Order: sequence, then structure tokens, then C-alpha cells
Amino acid sequence: MTGILYENKSDNLVVDKTINQRGSALTLHFKDDSEVINPTIYISRTTNMINCNYIYIQDLHRYYYITKIDLSTQCYIVHCHVDVL
Repeated sequence: MTGILYENKSDNLVVDKTINQRGSALTLHFKDDSEVINPTIYISRTTNMINCNYIYIQDLHRYYYITKIDLSTQCYIVHCHVDVL
């Protein structure tokens, strides 16, 4: 799967959010393919995650809030929640 990282400067309740793209499209790996509302994804440690709090997952055509980022030795473990607006 592919995704694009963003910095979201808007409140979660705003429909037309102010977002700034952080880098180009990147490859994502899902921990569990069946979880669409609260997915956990793996992103390479070479990716710059500074100020990234929002992600668009192109294959699902959905935006997600990044709720938590854990580090492993090989990747970022990114916990997300769908943006219903």
C-alpha cells in the first residue's frame, strides 16, 4: 500500500483541514489488513516523521489521524484512526 504523510494544523472537528504534505508517497505495510477504522501500519525508519500527525492511505482512499508512533529497530509502528469528516 502507499500513503502520504501530512502535518494537520486544524482541529479534528474542522471539515476543510489545513494540511501540509511532508515528503512524497511512501510504501506502507499493514499489521492487520482487516482493520480499516484503526489500522496499525509499518513505515521505514528512513522516513522523516517529524511533525507528521495525519496520513492519507491511497489504496483505501481515506485520511487518518496518527494517534501514536512506536519505534522498533527496523521501522516505525504507526497507530491511526480514520478521519470521518
